[in-house]
Amino acid sequence: MSRDFRPVYSSISDGSDVTLCRILETTSQLSVGVNGGLLPHKKISAASINATVVKAGSGKVYNFIATNTHNQTHYVRFYDLATTPNPSTDVEDYILPLGANETISLALGTAPFHFHNGIAYAMTSGATGSGSVGAADIVLNLTYA
Repeated sequence: MSRDFRPVYSSISDGSDVTLCRILETTSQLSVGVNGGLLPHKKISAASINATVVKAGSGKVYNFIATNTHNQTHYVRFYDLATTPNPSTDVEDYILPLGANETISLALGTAPFHFHNGIAYAMTSGATGSGSVGAADIVLNLTYA
């Protein structure tokens, strides 16, 4: 299920971020999910790996915005699992590296990431899946169905 993607970050010179507006515009044009809309998910990291199941069944991720507030690279690892992921034993489907103090957004629109078993993720400080992130090191917002 590996998929090559290129996150897009855009901002204008006055410091305001227009990426969220583009994501909201994209999702407002979609008619999927519960009652015809997408579901939001938000996580501000705790001092752990933040292993989380977003949806315990088949689903799609339509977009996300992830911010790393720490001064070293951290990773958000996405898993096609209906159970809580364990980065030391489970194989991730997508790895999102977040550089120091970096924000990355991806608006997938009508070409979402498909998860057949479930949508889950973990946040790590190490590229190999080890190490916890700190409290409020990562802020993740995504929409799914």
